[in-house]
Amino acid sequence: MKNIFLKIVFMILPVSFYGQNITSLVVSSAGDFYTTTNYSLSVTVGEPIIETYNSELYKLNTGFQQGVGNRKLNLKFYLEGLFNGTEMNQAFDDAGPVFPMGIADKFQLTVAKSNTPYDLLYTDTNALLNSNGNSLVSLPAYLTGNNYIVLHHRNHLETWSSSPISFASDTISYNFTTVVSKAYGDNQKEVAPGIFAILVGDVNQDGVVDISDLVAMDADLTNGTLGYIVYDLNGDGVVDISDLVKIDENLTNGVVVITP
Repeated sequence: MKNIFLKIVFMILPVSFYGQNITSLVVSSAGDFYTTTNYSLSVTVGEPIIETYNSELYKLNTGFQQGVGNRKLNLKFYLEGLFNGTEMNQAFDDAGPVFPMGIADKFQLTVAKSNTPYDLLYTDTNALLNSNGNSLVSLPAYLTGNNYIVLHHRNHLETWSSSPISFASDTISYNFTTVVSKAYGDNQKEVAPGIFAILVGDVNQDGVVDISDLVAMDADLTNGTLGYIVYDLNGDGVVDISDLVKIDENLTNGVVVITP
């Protein structure tokens, strides 16, 4: 009988349960935030004092956690293979443009230290290049000091900025196209009056345009291969005689990567 009575009571009475809600709050007097290329460490004990310190490789925040943030790189360069006299054509595969309207191709952007052995500090392997040569690349805020900009493309010659550039501000700008000397060792070609582009033809990415690149292209040249492939130097979606024309001058001159 007692058990039946208790069951009835629990059925009739509304029952509410409350759990403790713990909010993560920090009232602190010291803290650090450390960042390197691959790792970050945050320590918060509390903070009446806030300060930020920068060196070429590291950023240290003391005080309330401030976050890493980022920098913007406004970059401009042309790819010789895609350049049509005024801007760049879009890279095609056998179905049409590979990228959305206004995007010519993708490239790899690397930031390297300003002094030997020129360690690589950061790499973006999927940066996008507009048909007008402009590219806006987001960079981590720990990149400070003066650094080289290095361009890599699937069938063009690796190209470095002529000198280290300052990463002191949140927005950084560099234009390779205006003079040949904006590339290290003047390693560009004038593709229109007063307009310069990085050199095409290094399809095997060994740092030189030579007979080995032509040999690598041979089978696809013979077969007229279609698609978004490295041997399609002008980006029209087919490997043919027009690509051979594109590589001819650089092959004759044996152009090579020039680095600090």
